[in-house]
Amino acid sequence: MVAAIHAFCFCCSNWLLVWLWTGARWFSRVALIVIILPLLAATWFTRQNHFEWMFNGLHNPAYAKVAEVDFVDNTDMVMTVELNGESAAYPIRQMAITTSFRILSAARR
Repeated sequence: MVAAIHAFCFCCSNWLLVWLWTGARWFSRVALIVIILPLLAATWFTRQNHFEWMFNGLHNPAYAKVAEVDFVDNTDMVMTVELNGESAAYPIRQMAITTSFRILSAARR
């Protein structure tokens, strides 16, 4: 919904920009461009997911049994998920939250 509101506001501001551009002098046109740039950036950012920028997910996640794992200490924090009677633990230190949500959404399909 927020993206639709931003897109509507951006369209309205573009209409206003075109309407004001026709009778403006060069310095007024520069001011109009400077004013429209933050709105363009805000409209673009509404379609972005900043969590995907912050977390680098695992490219090839795989499952292993507890006895086979040597890279997780007893004091490490893990995120556990149980779905349809099967459970898995994801080491927080080694993977991004977005990767686990991709795995879960793929499992539900």
